[in-house]
Amino acid sequence: MTLTSGLIGVKEQASQVMLINMAMMAYMSAYGMQSTACTVVGNQIGRGNVDKGYTYCWLTFFFAFALVSAEAYGIYQNQQQIINFLTDIEEIQDLIKSLMNLFIINLFPDALRGTLKGAIKGLGA
Repeated sequence: MTLTSGLIGVKEQASQVMLINMAMMAYMSAYGMQSTACTVVGNQIGRGNVDKGYTYCWLTFFFAFALVSAEAYGIYQNQQQIINFLTDIEEIQDLIKSLMNLFIINLFPDALRGTLKGAIKGLGA
């Protein structure tokens, strides 16, 4: 981003920074699920309960999917209010609005990858 910041305009940079901030806020719930998966799966594997660890792995995955679905639905339903909260400059609002659906779709693989990463850490890999 630093190297290409001179090539794009100020409005494009502003919209990029706002989307990155929104992505970080949205990823925080998945990060919490990653820590949870790492802890509960690791505890069960350490106790020798492999089947229970496997069950917890899938349970955290499905819970994370439900959490991200609710998050994505909330962002989709309130996207104009979120954009208005971030900026009052119409050109930047239009740029963010045009990318909002891609942002929402990207929440799923990003959050689920993070959650499964926690389960894999719990396995000791």
